[in-house]
Amino acid sequence: ALSLAQERAIGRMTLKFNWMEHALEVLIESIVGGDEGTSLVLPLIARMHFVMKVDVLKDQVTALADHYVPTDENEEAYQQFASAVKQQISQARQLNAFRNSIVHWRPFLGGQHATKAEIDVSAKAIDQKADEMESVGDELFSLAIQPRNWCKAG
Repeated sequence: ALSLAQERAIGRMTLKFNWMEHALEVLIESIVGGDEGTSLVLPLIARMHFVMKVDVLKDQVTALADHYVPTDENEEAYQQFASAVKQQISQARQLNAFRNSIVHWRPFLGGQHATKAEIDVSAKAIDQKADEMESVGDELFSLAIQPRNWCKAG
């Protein structure tokens, strides 16, 4: 069974995860480009699982290396951008794994499909992960709205 505090923390974590996923989508869309309201990216990624979206972002950032105007300044800007995105991707993957361990808890299933009887993570720990999700979302969104004058593609 879950405590009331755990239930509240899981609800909060779900909202923060949704923000993180939205920010990930915004960053993907900003890299691919397209005028606001005319981008066809969101319909393409809308049905993807979170991990698939993360993989798309990772591939896009790698592909950007072929699309910026090559100067020393642009190389440095790209490297900083790519490094920041990769750091957020790594953290997002870890947070997604944590979230999945909570939201896919199924003690009511029988036999080999049952999961452990209780969630042994405190409400405080869940709240801390929710804060991390919000922070990753903020960082991803910030990366999406940064000007990328060095890049022809975005």
